[in-house]
Amino acid sequence: MKTHKKPAAEFLVLLPHRDSLKVLENFRKTLFASGLQGAYSFPPAIPLAQLSGPLNHDELGKIAAEIRKLSLINEGKISANDSSLVEFPREELFENCAFYGPHFDLTEIDSLSCNEKVMHSFPAYVLCAGLIGPDDERILEQNGIMSAPGFDPISFRAAQLANLSVRRLETGASALCNAVYSNEWRFGLCCWLPSHKRKYH
Repeated sequence: MKTHKKPAAEFLVLLPHRDSLKVLENFRKTLFASGLQGAYSFPPAIPLAQLSGPLNHDELGKIAAEIRKLSLINEGKISANDSSLVEFPREELFENCAFYGPHFDLTEIDSLSCNEKVMHSFPAYVLCAGLIGPDDERILEQNGIMSAPGFDPISFRAAQLANLSVRRLETGASALCNAVYSNEWRFGLCCWLPSHKRKYH
């Protein structure tokens, strides 16, 4: 059967160090067992913005430095203690869907609004445990996942900023109803956050 590819969507994401992702993987298993098809439809990353094209090294470095500076209020840690939904822009790749997962305590990243490649900045930052469609919120509510964290607190200092390209895969009319959950992705240029011990002015 021929596979039809949709245009790719470009993102700027924050990638926590893999040592901090065990809690997320356990949470994903819980979501999938509850009937959520989108539990593995997006990489374990924190979407920060949708882009018109990938950022270069200097652009990544500027944003990484700001994120590190914002994290210093918590000794360089970026933490999540609850869960949240962050809706995707309408009429886009994941129309009517939302990112769902641990909600991190980062405040607004000002340098995103200054970059002409940023098409949409997400209003909150969640480590994506799954893509949630309109019918999935009922499953979350029935299983008590919406009203409780459902995971142990997550905290990390080491992380990378990365360009991410996501493309929807469609395998024919019979699969269109689940097409939003069938995606492939590729990471591009990455940049580590500076050390939290670095002096900032």
